[in-house]
Amino acid sequence: MALQPLVGAGLWLPTLPYGMSQNLVTSSDAGLLDADEEEVQIIGSVTIDGGGSKTFGTSGSKISWLPGASITFGTNSQLRVGVKQASSIDAGNGPAARATIGAAAFDVYKELVGGTDTITATTWRNDTMDAGTPFTVTDGDLIAICFHLNSTSGSPSVKVRLAVAPAALGMATVTLVTTGPTYTAQTLISNAILTFDDGTLGWIEPTIPFSVVDAQSATIGNGNVYANIFRVPFPCKVDAIGLTTQLAANDRDFSLELYETPLGTPALIESVAQDANIFGAIGAARFCLRRLLTPRTLAINTDYAVGIKQTTANAVTVYQRDINTAAHMKPLGMGAECYAATSTAGATFAAANSGLRRYNVWIRVSSLDDGTGSGGTTIAGTPMRRGMV
Repeated sequence: MALQPLVGAGLWLPTLPYGMSQNLVTSSDAGLLDADEEEVQIIGSVTIDGGGSKTFGTSGSKISWLPGASITFGTNSQLRVGVKQASSIDAGNGPAARATIGAAAFDVYKELVGGTDTITATTWRNDTMDAGTPFTVTDGDLIAICFHLNSTSGSPSVKVRLAVAPAALGMATVTLVTTGPTYTAQTLISNAILTFDDGTLGWIEPTIPFSVVDAQSATIGNGNVYANIFRVPFPCKVDAIGLTTQLAANDRDFSLELYETPLGTPALIESVAQDANIFGAIGAARFCLRRLLTPRTLAINTDYAVGIKQTTANAVTVYQRDINTAAHMKPLGMGAECYAATSTAGATFAAANSGLRRYNVWIRVSSLDDGTGSGGTTIAGTPMRRGMV
């Protein structure tokens, strides 16, 4: 094995959000459907977990999504949730980007019927497709995930909750179709996950899935650690830790810490102290990046914990995000193998929210194995065989 330095700023794990202020994600219910024939269209290139080609059809395919607040879905309304393939995406008109509008343009879909189906506000849904013509999707294909409202009377209001972007994206894009039709690009990012017939996940890139968007954690507690447990699928070196916190006063010192054997007896690899006086602001969310004293070598498929420790009696928090299904973390970089956990006074780390949470904590990979040579690597001073777990 030979670890080779990455050029430039390295590789952050999990993925840092797409240009988000303080690396925090907020949500929006601007995907509002409240009149007949309105539609939300999420258009972009699909990523298939593991690549290849899959069938999106009526034998287990799903769209998982989050409705917004204050849903009104009466007996005279239908919401069609489904996918329109690349042939329906309009290359002759725009911007805004658009797919063929209307219920008839869906290739595969689920029809939710008011009075029969209930759409519960702010509650994650997994809608199984049961109509249309199955089709093959190849990793990288353009597709449109669409939500179409048909209403003959009443005052319907169905909101698709999405992530807020710092500015409207060129691609992928979210387009709101209203009466006219009028096509309006939204400053939003997808919060929808596809499941193909064989159970493989997919999503439009970029997607930021969440059930509960970024919020401050509970107070960590003096001497306690809030961290992400993670594993890397390759030997590597790491050289920096990043996290998002909000300090209430200049006496809220903390440290950024890296541990091995977090699910047994946690062993500290390195702690980097942060004085609250040497910080950008108090009373506001701020991203904090600190370098490790020396790059640390991590073994393949081995659990570590990276997180924040409260080092005084004064309250410290970190930001967190929740998800409905652990595997839905994949569009954020890494999957179910990266999850939030807590340690009280140095004890074994325990998963937070049943593995459905991540703290806004990241670690930076500075060197990767180039695949040459053989022999051992070192984790916190302990010789390890290559590939040992």
